[in-house]
Amino acid sequence: MSANREAETANQDIFDLVIADLRERDRIGWAQHNRPLRPHDGRNSLRDAYEEALDQAVYLRKALAEWESLADHKLHLRTETASIELSRDQADAFFDGKVLTIELSPAASKEIRDKLSEKLG
Repeated sequence: MSANREAETANQDIFDLVIADLRERDRIGWAQHNRPLRPHDGRNSLRDAYEEALDQAVYLRKALAEWESLADHKLHLRTETASIELSRDQADAFFDGKVLTIELSPAASKEIRDKLSEKLG
């Protein structure tokens, strides 16, 4: 997540974020189909939902495989002003907000956040 996106969402209610996402999906649906999603439209909603769930499972497994591949590696972040090395367990805890407090200058902090976003998506 980019630093800007993180700052935007830090204090937002999750339900508000989901509602915003739903509104965006509705906007996309209107743009593509020029009508809202309605019952009895000729589509098989169970099949559509099942196929979407399969897609979700694939993306979740891909993300797990990518994260698990860090198990034997350290995450190295080097910038002009700072250097951080995290094991996978430390990175897990860091992203869960449990440990690792580092005080850096605003410039170094931004560089580290940018590098994390770049490396971890």
